[in-house]
Amino acid sequence: EQERPVLERMSFDDGNVPMQADEVLLSSQTAERLGARLGDSVVVRMRTLSGQVNTAVLVVRGIYRESSFFGYSVYMEREHLNRLEGAEPGRVNEAGVFLLGRGLGSQRQLAAQIQQKLAALGATFPVIQNRTQRSRLLAERRPEPHYAVLALDALLAEIKDLLNAIAVVAWLVLILFAGLIVVGVANTYSMIVYERTREIGTLRALGMLKERVLAVLLGESMFLGLLGALLGTLLGVAILQGIKFAFDFSSTSWGALFLQQGHLEWKLTITSYVTVLLLAVLAALGGCARAAWKASRLVPVEALRLE
Repeated sequence: EQERPVLERMSFDDGNVPMQADEVLLSSQTAERLGARLGDSVVVRMRTLSGQVNTAVLVVRGIYRESSFFGYSVYMEREHLNRLEGAEPGRVNEAGVFLLGRGLGSQRQLAAQIQQKLAALGATFPVIQNRTQRSRLLAERRPEPHYAVLALDALLAEIKDLLNAIAVVAWLVLILFAGLIVVGVANTYSMIVYERTREIGTLRALGMLKERVLAVLLGESMFLGLLGALLGTLLGVAILQGIKFAFDFSSTSWGALFLQQGHLEWKLTITSYVTVLLLAVLAALGGCARAAWKASRLVPVEALRLE
């Protein structure tokens, strides 16, 4: 009952949250593999803590859109699960701890502190480092209670590795685009400087120093690069927001990691945005640097002769 408000926010393909102890909530992937539909009966078989095998017949109350990379999640009433496992009433296998406030320390430090507190309650394992270690410990099924701490970083290690890999690819693509920008700006700015040769020659003839010409042209390119990046940001945000509100991807599973309630969820941190902004400006400066340098070295008389 306490988890019902959270479960009801899931994206349901059919049905809703179980209401009775003999009802079950299946993920879409599990339902597809079982060939199960709403109202069907499924047989659940589990090994008890003493090593026996128990079975139960459960009615499919709901089917929700699975977004996990780690398997096929199934939800059922906890006390019924305890009876099926042969565990004492009220038993909880896993509990989440949310720590709020600043200056609490890193996750590893906090996990170690909690593990030390749990040691006073009974046998404990070392702090779990990954999901594989967690699965191995759960499979051992020790009769006496044992306590273990699993930090969120370790729980999400596989997802973080995937996101880091995606980020690396994204930055490589971004660097490639920056290179293309440099080439494109270089060609465009060379033509711009060529068309303004007489103008530059006039400024040099009036006494403008070479360094001043170089600074003016580089400043112009930096302004254009910054303006382009800002306009591109506005356009990109508008497109992402349009996709978020206009499209529902609930029927797809390829992008479940980036969806919430079937809609695209995106985030742009200040650090990432400033980095991209600087990269765009540097690409613009790099592209016009050669043309600006040549323009600053023009001989005024020769520049004014150009038709």
